[in-house]
Amino acid sequence: MPTKQPTSEEFNKAAFKLLANPHIEPTVEFIAALINPRKYQEDRKFFRFCVANYPGCFSVKLMCVFASKEPRVSYEIRESAMRFLHGIFIKEEASMDFEVVQVFSTLLISCLEEQVISETSFKTLCLLVKRVAFEIFTIQERTWHGLLKFISSRAEQEFAKAVSVFKSLSMPLDEEEFLIPLMENLLPAILKRLGDKEEESSSQWGLAFVGGFCAAVHLLETRRVALVENLANEMLKSVNRGMELGFLLKALTDLEIAIVEQLWWYCTTEFKFVLGLIQRIDAIITEKTAKNVLQRIKMVVKKKMLEYVGEIDNGDEDWLNQRL
Repeated sequence: MPTKQPTSEEFNKAAFKLLANPHIEPTVEFIAALINPRKYQEDRKFFRFCVANYPGCFSVKLMCVFASKEPRVSYEIRESAMRFLHGIFIKEEASMDFEVVQVFSTLLISCLEEQVISETSFKTLCLLVKRVAFEIFTIQERTWHGLLKFISSRAEQEFAKAVSVFKSLSMPLDEEEFLIPLMENLLPAILKRLGDKEEESSSQWGLAFVGGFCAAVHLLETRRVALVENLANEMLKSVNRGMELGFLLKALTDLEIAIVEQLWWYCTTEFKFVLGLIQRIDAIITEKTAKNVLQRIKMVVKKKMLEYVGEIDNGDEDWLNQRL
Protein backbone atom coordinates (compact mmCIF):
# COMPACT_ATOMS: atom_id res chain seq x y z
CA MET A 1 0.00 0.00 0.00
CA PRO A 2 1.55 3.36 -1.05
CA THR A 3 2.52 5.80 1.69
CA LYS A 4 0.19 8.77 2.05
CA GLN A 5 1.88 11.97 0.87
CA PRO A 6 1.76 14.99 3.22
CA THR A 7 -0.65 17.72 2.23
CA SER A 8 0.26 21.39 1.82
CA GLU A 9 -1.49 22.12 5.09
CA GLU A 10 0.61 19.51 6.89
CA PHE A 11 3.78 20.91 5.33
CA ASN A 12 2.73 24.40 6.43
CA LYS A 13 2.28 23.25 10.01
CA ALA A 14 5.66 21.47 9.94
CA ALA A 15 7.33 24.56 8.45
CA PHE A 16 5.83 26.81 11.13
CA LYS A 17 7.03 24.43 13.84
CA LEU A 18 10.55 24.39 12.37
CA LEU A 19 10.93 28.06 11.49
CA ALA A 20 9.21 29.56 14.53
CA ASN A 21 11.45 27.64 16.93
CA PRO A 22 14.01 30.06 18.42
CA HIS A 23 16.61 27.28 18.70
CA ILE A 24 18.70 25.81 15.89
CA GLU A 25 18.51 22.17 17.02
CA PRO A 26 15.44 21.30 14.87
CA THR A 27 17.13 22.79 11.80
CA VAL A 28 20.34 20.90 12.57
CA GLU A 29 18.35 17.67 12.82
CA PHE A 30 16.59 18.44 9.54
CA ILE A 31 19.92 19.06 7.77
CA ALA A 32 21.24 15.79 9.20
CA ALA A 33 18.23 13.98 7.75
CA LEU A 34 18.75 15.63 4.36
CA ILE A 35 22.40 14.62 4.08
CA ASN A 36 21.82 11.10 5.37
CA PRO A 37 22.57 8.58 2.57
CA ARG A 38 19.24 6.95 3.39
CA LYS A 39 17.30 10.22 3.34
CA TYR A 40 13.59 9.96 2.76
CA GLN A 41 11.79 11.48 -0.22
CA GLU A 42 9.45 13.24 2.23
CA ASP A 43 12.40 15.19 3.68
CA ARG A 44 13.47 16.33 0.22
CA LYS A 45 9.92 17.44 -0.59
CA PHE A 46 9.67 19.33 2.68
CA PHE A 47 13.00 21.03 1.94
CA ARG A 48 11.73 22.16 -1.48
CA PHE A 49 8.48 23.33 0.14
CA CYS A 50 10.37 25.51 2.62
CA VAL A 51 12.59 26.96 -0.11
CA ALA A 52 9.61 27.72 -2.33
CA ASN A 53 7.29 29.15 0.33
CA TYR A 54 9.54 30.48 3.11
CA PRO A 55 12.95 31.17 1.51
CA GLY A 56 13.68 34.09 3.83
CA CYS A 57 12.91 32.43 7.15
CA PHE A 58 14.43 29.12 6.10
CA SER A 59 17.65 30.74 4.85
CA VAL A 60 18.03 32.66 8.11
CA LYS A 61 17.81 29.36 9.97
CA LEU A 62 20.47 27.87 7.70
CA MET A 63 22.67 30.91 8.20
CA CYS A 64 22.30 30.63 11.97
CA VAL A 65 23.41 27.00 11.78
CA PHE A 66 26.54 27.88 9.82
CA ALA A 67 27.30 30.80 12.15
CA SER A 68 26.82 28.66 15.26
CA LYS A 69 29.82 28.23 17.54
CA GLU A 70 28.24 25.29 19.35
CA PRO A 71 30.51 22.20 19.35
CA ARG A 72 27.59 19.88 18.71
CA VAL A 73 27.01 21.46 15.29
CA SER A 74 29.41 19.38 13.23
CA TYR A 75 31.60 20.56 10.37
CA GLU A 76 29.53 18.48 7.93
CA ILE A 77 26.27 20.08 9.11
CA ARG A 78 27.68 23.61 8.80
CA GLU A 79 29.11 22.97 5.33
CA SER A 80 25.79 21.48 4.24
CA ALA A 81 23.93 24.55 5.51
CA MET A 82 26.20 26.76 3.41
CA ARG A 83 25.71 24.52 0.38
CA PHE A 84 21.94 24.85 0.75
CA LEU A 85 22.28 28.64 1.01
CA HIS A 86 24.28 28.63 -2.21
CA GLY A 87 21.45 26.76 -3.89
CA ILE A 88 18.77 29.12 -2.59
CA PHE A 89 20.38 32.49 -3.29
CA ILE A 90 23.03 31.85 -5.94
CA LYS A 91 21.58 29.08 -8.10
CA GLU A 92 17.87 29.77 -7.61
CA GLU A 93 18.40 33.52 -7.04
CA ALA A 94 15.65 33.74 -4.42
CA SER A 95 14.66 37.27 -3.45
CA MET A 96 15.83 38.88 -0.20
CA ASP A 97 13.41 41.01 1.77
CA PHE A 98 14.47 43.79 4.13
CA GLU A 99 14.41 41.61 7.25
CA VAL A 100 16.56 38.89 5.68
CA VAL A 101 19.09 41.48 4.52
CA GLN A 102 19.25 42.91 8.05
CA VAL A 103 19.91 39.52 9.63
CA PHE A 104 22.36 38.38 6.96
CA SER A 105 24.38 41.60 7.09
CA THR A 106 25.22 40.82 10.72
CA LEU A 107 25.64 37.05 10.46
CA LEU A 108 27.85 37.25 7.35
CA ILE A 109 30.37 39.44 9.17
CA SER A 110 30.39 37.02 12.11
CA CYS A 111 31.07 34.12 9.73
CA LEU A 112 33.82 35.96 7.85
CA GLU A 113 35.57 36.75 11.13
CA GLU A 114 36.20 33.05 11.76
CA GLN A 115 39.84 32.04 11.47
CA VAL A 116 39.16 28.74 9.70
CA ILE A 117 36.73 28.62 6.78
CA SER A 118 36.77 26.05 4.00
CA GLU A 119 37.52 27.40 0.54
CA THR A 120 34.10 26.33 -0.74
CA SER A 121 32.22 28.02 2.11
CA PHE A 122 34.34 31.17 1.82
CA LYS A 123 33.49 31.47 -1.87
CA THR A 124 29.79 31.13 -1.03
CA LEU A 125 30.13 33.70 1.76
CA CYS A 126 31.63 36.15 -0.75
CA LEU A 127 28.75 35.50 -3.16
CA LEU A 128 26.26 36.10 -0.33
CA VAL A 129 28.10 39.30 0.58
CA LYS A 130 27.64 40.38 -3.03
CA ARG A 131 23.89 39.66 -2.87
CA VAL A 132 23.39 41.45 0.43
CA ALA A 133 25.60 44.38 -0.61
CA PHE A 134 23.56 44.83 -3.78
CA GLU A 135 20.39 45.03 -1.71
CA ILE A 136 21.93 47.50 0.76
CA PHE A 137 23.89 49.77 -1.59
CA THR A 138 21.71 49.65 -4.72
CA ILE A 139 18.15 48.83 -3.68
CA GLN A 140 17.97 50.30 -0.17
CA GLU A 141 20.59 53.01 -0.91
CA ARG A 142 22.21 52.61 2.50
CA THR A 143 25.76 51.90 3.69
CA TRP A 144 26.95 48.60 5.13
CA HIS A 145 29.06 49.93 7.99
CA GLY A 146 29.81 46.47 9.38
CA LEU A 147 31.37 45.42 6.08
CA LEU A 148 33.42 48.62 5.93
CA LYS A 149 34.80 47.92 9.39
CA PHE A 150 35.52 44.27 8.59
CA ILE A 151 37.50 44.89 5.38
CA SER A 152 39.35 47.88 6.84
CA SER A 153 40.41 46.04 9.98
CA ARG A 154 41.80 43.07 8.04
CA ALA A 155 43.39 44.86 5.08
CA GLU A 156 46.93 44.19 6.30
CA GLN A 157 46.81 41.14 8.58
CA GLU A 158 44.32 39.12 6.49
CA PHE A 159 44.90 40.68 3.09
CA ALA A 160 43.63 37.76 1.02
CA LYS A 161 40.34 37.62 2.91
CA ALA A 162 39.86 41.41 2.87
CA VAL A 163 40.54 41.80 -0.86
CA SER A 164 38.47 38.74 -1.82
CA VAL A 165 35.47 40.23 -0.03
CA PHE A 166 36.12 43.69 -1.51
CA LYS A 167 36.36 42.51 -5.11
CA SER A 168 33.02 40.72 -4.72
CA LEU A 169 31.39 44.18 -4.46
CA SER A 170 30.55 44.53 -8.13
CA MET A 171 28.05 47.37 -7.68
CA PRO A 172 28.61 51.15 -7.34
CA LEU A 173 29.65 52.07 -3.78
CA ASP A 174 28.82 55.12 -1.69
CA GLU A 175 31.79 57.48 -1.98
CA GLU A 176 31.72 59.40 1.29
CA GLU A 177 30.40 56.81 3.73
CA PHE A 178 32.02 53.64 2.36
CA LEU A 179 34.55 53.91 -0.45
CA ILE A 180 36.83 56.74 0.70
CA PRO A 181 37.02 55.53 4.34
CA LEU A 182 37.73 52.00 3.08
CA MET A 183 40.59 53.15 0.86
CA GLU A 184 42.43 54.62 3.86
CA ASN A 185 43.37 51.11 4.98
CA LEU A 186 42.89 48.94 1.91
CA LEU A 187 44.77 51.03 -0.65
CA PRO A 188 48.13 51.05 1.21
CA ALA A 189 47.92 47.26 1.58
CA ILE A 190 47.24 46.85 -2.15
CA LEU A 191 50.03 49.22 -3.22
CA LYS A 192 52.49 47.52 -0.87
CA ARG A 193 51.90 44.15 -2.51
CA LEU A 194 51.94 45.54 -6.03
CA GLY A 195 55.36 47.05 -5.40
CA ASP A 196 56.89 44.28 -3.29
CA LYS A 197 59.06 42.09 -5.51
CA GLU A 198 59.06 39.32 -2.91
CA GLU A 199 55.32 38.93 -3.40
CA GLU A 200 55.62 38.30 -7.15
CA SER A 201 55.84 34.53 -6.72
CA SER A 202 52.69 34.27 -4.64
CA SER A 203 48.96 34.76 -5.03
CA GLN A 204 49.24 37.98 -3.01
CA TRP A 205 50.30 39.83 -6.16
CA GLY A 206 47.31 38.53 -8.12
CA LEU A 207 44.92 39.59 -5.38
CA ALA A 208 46.54 43.01 -5.20
CA PHE A 209 46.34 43.37 -8.98
CA VAL A 210 42.62 42.58 -9.21
CA GLY A 211 41.86 44.43 -5.97
CA GLY A 212 43.75 47.45 -7.28
CA PHE A 213 41.73 47.37 -10.48
CA CYS A 214 38.43 47.21 -8.57
CA ALA A 215 39.51 50.10 -6.35
CA ALA A 216 40.52 52.16 -9.40
CA VAL A 217 37.20 51.63 -11.18
CA HIS A 218 35.23 52.62 -8.07
CA LEU A 219 37.37 55.74 -7.59
CA LEU A 220 37.11 57.02 -11.17
CA GLU A 221 34.16 59.34 -10.63
CA THR A 222 35.09 60.50 -7.11
CA ARG A 223 36.98 63.45 -5.64
CA ARG A 224 39.96 61.08 -5.10
CA VAL A 225 40.39 60.31 -8.78
CA ALA A 226 44.11 61.12 -8.51
CA LEU A 227 44.51 57.84 -6.64
CA VAL A 228 43.54 56.02 -9.83
CA GLU A 229 46.65 57.26 -11.63
CA ASN A 230 48.89 55.87 -8.90
CA LEU A 231 47.06 52.55 -8.84
CA ALA A 232 47.16 52.10 -12.61
CA ASN A 233 50.83 53.04 -12.72
CA GLU A 234 51.76 50.54 -9.99
CA MET A 235 49.69 47.80 -11.65
CA LEU A 236 51.47 48.33 -14.97
CA LYS A 237 54.91 48.50 -13.35
CA SER A 238 54.29 45.22 -11.55
CA VAL A 239 53.35 43.51 -14.83
CA ASN A 240 56.38 45.03 -16.53
CA ARG A 241 58.70 43.39 -13.98
CA GLY A 242 57.69 40.02 -15.37
CA MET A 243 55.26 37.67 -13.67
CA GLU A 244 55.38 33.90 -13.55
CA LEU A 245 52.94 32.81 -16.28
CA GLY A 246 50.69 30.81 -13.97
CA PHE A 247 50.15 33.73 -11.59
CA LEU A 248 49.75 36.15 -14.51
CA LEU A 249 47.07 34.00 -16.14
CA LYS A 250 45.21 33.58 -12.84
CA ALA A 251 45.28 37.34 -12.24
CA LEU A 252 44.08 38.16 -15.76
CA THR A 253 41.31 35.54 -15.59
CA ASP A 254 40.14 36.96 -12.24
CA LEU A 255 40.33 40.44 -13.78
CA GLU A 256 38.11 39.26 -16.63
CA ILE A 257 35.55 37.93 -14.15
CA ALA A 258 35.57 41.18 -12.17
CA ILE A 259 35.08 43.29 -15.30
CA VAL A 260 32.22 41.16 -16.62
CA GLU A 261 30.41 41.40 -13.27
CA GLN A 262 30.81 45.21 -13.19
CA LEU A 263 29.87 46.05 -16.78
CA TRP A 264 26.20 46.64 -16.02
CA TRP A 265 26.91 49.99 -14.36
CA TYR A 266 29.80 51.23 -16.53
CA CYS A 267 29.58 54.60 -18.28
CA THR A 268 31.96 56.16 -20.83
CA THR A 269 34.68 56.90 -18.26
CA GLU A 270 34.81 53.33 -16.94
CA PHE A 271 34.80 51.82 -20.44
CA LYS A 272 37.66 54.05 -21.60
CA PHE A 273 39.68 53.39 -18.45
CA VAL A 274 39.36 49.61 -18.82
CA LEU A 275 40.20 49.59 -22.52
CA GLY A 276 43.20 51.84 -21.95
CA LEU A 277 44.50 49.67 -19.12
CA ILE A 278 44.03 46.46 -21.11
CA GLN A 279 45.78 47.97 -24.10
CA ARG A 280 48.79 48.93 -21.99
CA ILE A 281 48.99 45.48 -20.38
CA ASP A 282 48.75 43.90 -23.83
CA ALA A 283 51.72 45.98 -24.96
CA ILE A 284 53.82 44.65 -22.06
CA ILE A 285 53.16 40.91 -22.05
CA THR A 286 54.27 38.50 -24.76
CA GLU A 287 52.67 35.20 -23.75
CA LYS A 288 50.00 34.15 -26.25
CA THR A 289 47.68 32.58 -23.66
CA ALA A 290 47.73 35.79 -21.58
CA LYS A 291 47.09 37.89 -24.68
CA ASN A 292 44.10 35.69 -25.49
CA VAL A 293 42.54 36.57 -22.12
CA LEU A 294 43.09 40.27 -22.81
CA GLN A 295 41.53 39.89 -26.25
CA ARG A 296 38.42 38.32 -24.69
CA ILE A 297 38.17 41.22 -22.25
CA LYS A 298 38.50 43.80 -25.03
CA MET A 299 35.81 42.10 -27.11
CA VAL A 300 33.21 41.99 -24.33
CA VAL A 301 33.99 45.53 -23.13
CA LYS A 302 33.73 46.99 -26.63
CA LYS A 303 30.48 45.13 -27.24
CA LYS A 304 28.94 46.52 -24.05
CA MET A 305 30.33 49.99 -24.71
CA LEU A 306 28.61 50.06 -28.09
CA GLU A 307 25.40 48.80 -26.49
CA TYR A 308 25.41 51.21 -23.53
CA VAL A 309 26.97 54.44 -24.85
CA GLY A 310 26.69 54.03 -28.61
CA GLU A 311 30.40 54.22 -29.42
CA ILE A 312 33.56 52.11 -29.34
CA ASP A 313 36.91 53.34 -28.08
CA ASN A 314 39.94 51.87 -29.85
CA GLY A 315 42.43 53.12 -27.27
CA ASP A 316 43.37 56.46 -28.84
CA GLU A 317 41.19 58.63 -26.59
CA ASP A 318 41.11 56.43 -23.49
CA TRP A 319 41.20 57.70 -19.91
CA LEU A 320 44.79 56.63 -19.24
CA ASN A 321 46.16 58.45 -22.28
CA GLN A 322 44.62 61.62 -20.96
CA ARG A 323 45.85 61.23 -17.38
CA LEU A 324 49.17 59.38 -17.38
